[in-house]
Amino acid sequence: KREMEKAGSEVRLMTVHGAKGLQAPIVIIADAAKSPYGGSTKPQVLGFNSKRGVILPLWLDSNIKPLPPDFEALKGQGKMRQRDESERLLYVAMTRAEDELYIAGVGQGKKNLPAADSWWLKIAKTLLVPLGDQPLRFGAEEIFLNPMQKPGSFLTPSPPPWLDEAPPPQAAIKQHSHPAALSQNKTYDAVAAKHGRARHRLLQDLAEVSASERRALALSRAARLKLSEKEAVHLADALSEPELTPYLGADSRAEVDIQGTLTDGSAVVGRVDRLAVRSEGIWLLDYKTGQETVDAHLPQMAGYVALLRAVFPDRPVQAALFFTQSGTLHEFNMHRLTAALHRSDGVVT
Repeated sequence: KREMEKAGSEVRLMTVHGAKGLQAPIVIIADAAKSPYGGSTKPQVLGFNSKRGVILPLWLDSNIKPLPPDFEALKGQGKMRQRDESERLLYVAMTRAEDELYIAGVGQGKKNLPAADSWWLKIAKTLLVPLGDQPLRFGAEEIFLNPMQKPGSFLTPSPPPWLDEAPPPQAAIKQHSHPAALSQNKTYDAVAAKHGRARHRLLQDLAEVSASERRALALSRAARLKLSEKEAVHLADALSEPELTPYLGADSRAEVDIQGTLTDGSAVVGRVDRLAVRSEGIWLLDYKTGQETVDAHLPQMAGYVALLRAVFPDRPVQAALFFTQSGTLHEFNMHRLTAALHRSDGVVT
């Protein structure tokens, strides 16, 4: 993933374009010995400036020879643009390193040499400048592996002892909170599920903006999400009801994963549609696109609240369900959640 914060003890694999703006203590530019143009230094599609100032795409077949002088000039300009873009990307790649930069590559062709226009060769010619008989070097000496070395000459590592051992038996974990549709053994409806995901996506976006902006945003997103404008506006208006305000806002988060184990060993696994953690309390909101079967979702919501109370013992937790079809909000009181948790053999601490 592209994350702005430090990766920690992780390795991030990304393109040079994707690494723009990021830095890491150690950066490896892999496969730098190949041509950066995808194996061809001759651009096939060029920009042709017409007399009216419109740039038109011009395709040049490599078999057309000789080309008119103007076309040869266009090819030369295209190659220069490719070279300039390649060198800009090389600059980006090299400046991602904070402490150490490693340039790696595999030789090309029978002679096992870097491509003539490769980044490897440009770096070598620029940084490894000979000073008399000695090149100007940075870092350790190059290491070349002998391709003829026999496998038997390498050290054979000993396998860890646990490789031949059977894994220890694991007690069955009771799943405490799960989607209600699965617990009722309902038949999966792909069309309804897709429609439900679209409504969730729109609700997630609408919650990020102020109430005055929600109608306009709903109308602009409706077609892309394959929702009717009437339905999108209905969701925007329902989400703007005052009773929903504590669950939304700039300090709330969407799609928050919750996972943990209650004191009786039952697992709680789920994803909360909206969560607001404030100094005065915790607000937990889940969207439901099906029928208003509140009791079916009680164990799930009770498990979420139990884990949040364990993390924030000094703050009250308010949980609610928002039914998108009717636009109604159903809030749970703590007594009802606690009773539901005990009925499902869970224990609130």
